[in-house]
This record gives sequence, C-alpha cells and structure tokens, in this order.
Amino acid sequence: MAVQAGDRIEEQARSTEHPAKTGTVEEVIHDDPSPRYRIRWDDGHESVFSPAAGSLHKVGVDRASRRSAAPLGLIPSAHPDQTGGFIVGLASGVELKVVAVEKPEELNLILGQSHFIKTVEDLHEALVGAVPGLHFGIGFCEASGPRLVRTSGSDPELVELAARNALTIGAGHSFIVFLRDGFPVNVLNQVKLVPEVCRIYCATANSVQVIIAETEAGRGIVGVIDGGSPRGVEAESDIAARKRLLREFGYKL
Repeated sequence: MAVQAGDRIEEQARSTEHPAKTGTVEEVIHDDPSPRYRIRWDDGHESVFSPAAGSLHKVGVDRASRRSAAPLGLIPSAHPDQTGGFIVGLASGVELKVVAVEKPEELNLILGQSHFIKTVEDLHEALVGAVPGLHFGIGFCEASGPRLVRTSGSDPELVELAARNALTIGAGHSFIVFLRDGFPVNVLNQVKLVPEVCRIYCATANSVQVIIAETEAGRGIVGVIDGGSPRGVEAESDIAARKRLLREFGYKL
C-alpha cells in the first residue's frame, strides 16, 4: 500500500482492549517492504509505527497536513500519557513509555524483577534480617491470576508509596522497594539472594525514570534512567574527595 504524508489511515483492531484507531501520516520514514510512519493519532498522541502486514489501510487525505508535511528525519516528541509518563514511540505493535518514579528526595529505592507471589513475604523477611528496625515498603506486580499489586513492609507510608508506584509502572512481576533510614548497599546482597528475584534494575536515591514497553499482552521494563549524565571525568582532587567521603561514612578504613 502506497502511503504518503497527509494520508488518513486506520489501524485495524488488535483485540477487544485495543480497538481500531485512526490518524494522519505526518512522515513516511521508510517505504515498503518494511514501512515505518510517523503518525498523529486522533486521540492526540504521536508515534512512530511499523504496521503488520494488512493491519493498516487508507481512509482519506488530510490536505492541510499534506501541504505542511514535516521533512524526513524528524524525531517524534514525547506526549503525556494518562499514567503520568510519556509516550515516546511505537514500532511493530510495541509502545514505549517513560514513567517517572514518585518519591521524596531522602528515600532510597530498589527496582527489580521477580517471578512468584511469595516475593513480597520473602523480600520482607530478607530486609528485616539484613537491618533490624529498617523502615521499608514493598510493591510487587502480580502477572497472572488476579493480577494485583501485592504489598508488605514495616512502614505504612512507604507501603502505600510502593503500591502506588508499582501500579503506575504496571510491569508484570516487577517489584519496587522504598527504604527510609537505610541504604541499598546494606540490603542489596540479601535482596539478590531471595530465590524469586531474577534481576535488579537499579538501587538508588536518585530520581528515576522507568522505560516501559507495552503490547496488547502487557507491560515490561526495558531499562531505567538513574539520575543524570556525567559532566566530565574525575580529577585528582575529585578522587581525594571520593576516598575521604567513603571513610567518613565508614565504608573504608
């Protein structure tokens, strides 16, 4: 099917939860046999889309868009999504979203992947055993059955925060732990040794953005943005400051 900027198109329904939707082609990034289009959908968001064979057909022409079509090579901008994140692209039925973790600056968090409903109880026991008296909250996204956010913890406020963030991230079998008056370095090895834990994405006090891939089957974590990018390479004075800080904290003698 020959498509050009300004064409009105419709993507056929993928399921009852993903009905047919229409939009306007803003840019043809790549032609057949592996077409890729930048589309402004009628629901207000914009994405890069690689349709499956036969899933897309033309329904008309938006002449105003055809006259003002953007040049090739433009990268689509991010658009807010109803969960508080951003929709940043779509390819072959996969939609990428960026979800910011909500937390006060003073809290640390651990974000990971697990595989069984027993996760919350085993994580709770591991954290209590690692640092007695630790304040923490756990949220775990069940991926089958009732598909609930399972929670546990020693601090009701942190449990509620973990539940809210787990629900917003919404990736099957992911978990998030918030720590107060404690640090990941004190508990991370014990968390990794929990039999249900598959991997850790990050352990940090920084601001975190979670990159989510979403299909009609559900959501998965692609990766994380943990804090900011480097501003340069450490000099001798920075090395001395780093070593001094570690000894002030008691991590080195």
